[in-house]
Amino acid sequence: MTTAVLEHPTPGPPEESPDEARRLADALAQITAPAEGDLQVPPPVVAIEERKVGTKPLLTVEALELARKTYYEQGATLAETARTLLRAEVVADTNDVDKVYGRLQTWWAREGWPRRSMMDTFRIRDANHDGGLFRSNRKCIGVATGNGRAEKGAPCGESPLPDSDYCASHDPRPQYVEARKKAVEKLLAGRKATMVTIGPLAEELERRCELELTAAKAAGKKVHHNSTGRGLVAAKIGIDNTAFGRLLGQPRSDGRGPLTHVTVKTVLKCLAPFEDVSFEDLYGHPPPESNQCSVCPSCGGRKTPAAKTCRTCHDDSTFSQRCRHTTRSGRRCPVTTEHPTGYCSKCRTTIFRVRVPSTRQSHLHPKLVLFALDAFQTVPTLAGVARRIWATNAADVRAVYTTRRTLESGLVKTFRNHRWTSCTYAAEQARLRLEVDHGPVAWPEILGDEDIGGTLQAGPFIGWLRVQVAAAGTFKEAGKRTGLNPDLISQLIRHEGPDWISARVVRSAMARAGSEIPLTHLFVLEDMR
Repeated sequence: MTTAVLEHPTPGPPEESPDEARRLADALAQITAPAEGDLQVPPPVVAIEERKVGTKPLLTVEALELARKTYYEQGATLAETARTLLRAEVVADTNDVDKVYGRLQTWWAREGWPRRSMMDTFRIRDANHDGGLFRSNRKCIGVATGNGRAEKGAPCGESPLPDSDYCASHDPRPQYVEARKKAVEKLLAGRKATMVTIGPLAEELERRCELELTAAKAAGKKVHHNSTGRGLVAAKIGIDNTAFGRLLGQPRSDGRGPLTHVTVKTVLKCLAPFEDVSFEDLYGHPPPESNQCSVCPSCGGRKTPAAKTCRTCHDDSTFSQRCRHTTRSGRRCPVTTEHPTGYCSKCRTTIFRVRVPSTRQSHLHPKLVLFALDAFQTVPTLAGVARRIWATNAADVRAVYTTRRTLESGLVKTFRNHRWTSCTYAAEQARLRLEVDHGPVAWPEILGDEDIGGTLQAGPFIGWLRVQVAAAGTFKEAGKRTGLNPDLISQLIRHEGPDWISARVVRSAMARAGSEIPLTHLFVLEDMR
């Protein structure tokens, strides 16, 4: 595949002006030869070496070799090299010059290929075109008119023409004046071709404001008494109120009068939310082809007229397709990937994440919570509920919890999170729902005397003390037998002592008295707190 070689022009013929010939000779003399200067030409590209770090280049070996020849052997710039690759049709996945230019920059940096200095690039380009240095010492003596970015009266910074002290934009010679006039006429003709009068659009928008305001009031929405409906229509179109006011004929903030013409693209945007009116209904003719949205030949979706396919089809057709993952907000991941799944590495960790099953059993399973809620109806404290569940081993609690204190801590957290301790009705409703799912509560028997702990009601123990006092004859003798204070025994029997007593005290007194009655016979389960 051949490309056009950029040959340096030879000095002009003798009839040309001496100044022009001298400038051309100076430009050619200052050019650094690509193959003979300090710029080392890299070897030909035969294959692309894969690396562990970085992505694979998006250009083929043929394209990279053509780029090397164009840049180093023909003296082209990197941007001209990108355009050459597109003209040679060696890049199949895109027609965008900027993308190819970026890929060439990446390849040059990846391989460490040297690049020319900026001044050498300017000299090569200018010598191949008009023979004048791009950054010469001469400047155009014209001044800015104020219609562009520069202020009025500012000096022109462009380089002058070879045979003049003015640039092409300021040269007073008739041929340049005529060329500028034709350029302006062509620019105005192109703008007018895509513009229409604003009158029909303004009338339609005013009518829409009245309809939207009437519909909002009929729907019962809160509408300000000074509202004209313009804010409702502006929000529906997707523009701010200032721009919408200009479409309705309001004067502009810079002092100029109201708009008289508007682009066809703006008209189509304003009419897009309303399906009962079209561009042809307002202006009597269809919009120009350049302003109509085309149909993608691949998927049938919408695309811009200048594009061959829509954005989605273009991304899917490239070597590294765009990641298919879409977030919950509807935004698609912008990263490109070559993975066969179509997802980038970051999204794969989220989508294809393998959840490791937890080996820890859920402590407060519904059956255990049901027992706790049932015991909470008669036992006023969660510590007593935990002791009752632990003593009876309800719902096989000892296979899950190691100690009774951990069970009590779990109950406190669960009841606090559901606010069952402060709301009796919520606790009762939760118990009823659990009974529907798991059946009624069936408490098992107590495992043994050693499982009874905490605080017990004093009633059964007072009855046992009466028997001991009757056998001993006095409170003092009964105190010696049981190891209790005689005053405490007297208070308990006369019901002047505490209503609750520690299980440890009861067990110690019965052991010293030699009683063989188990606590499970002395105390019923409902008396535990």
